[in-house]
Amino acid sequence: MSPREQRISDAVREIVDYFKATPEKEVISKPSPVKWSKQEILGHLIDSAMHNIVRVAEVQFMDKPFQRPGYNQDNLVKAHQYQRADLSNLIAVFESLNQHMMFLISLQTENTLAFTIEFQGEVNSLSFWLEDYVSHLEHHARQIVTQRLQ
Repeated sequence: MSPREQRISDAVREIVDYFKATPEKEVISKPSPVKWSKQEILGHLIDSAMHNIVRVAEVQFMDKPFQRPGYNQDNLVKAHQYQRADLSNLIAVFESLNQHMMFLISLQTENTLAFTIEFQGEVNSLSFWLEDYVSHLEHHARQIVTQRLQ
């Protein structure tokens, strides 16, 4: 397992263990009306995984630099209604998507990691995007596990 795959595995395990051990009240509590609950953060991580899986796959065969649009994270969290979703299902989807992301990472070569992606006028390598994905996951893992009810 590569270091990136291990970091994903560690972050996923930390998040899943937290949700399985935490009372629903804490999971769905919102720090403010405009901030996400921990369950909504989990949903956001599902959206992130879905979009990044597509990005990793499409960059393999699209013209370079590959131009992949962003996504409206707030509207997606609302549209999916993660706050009302079944937590056990969200956990299963989250784990499954990240298992697939680790598989995709394992397939990358030095050549494919150098493929370029353009986003908001900036061009970076697939390697950069994978590192960004892992860092984003770790950031939210820390947020979920350490954020306390207000």
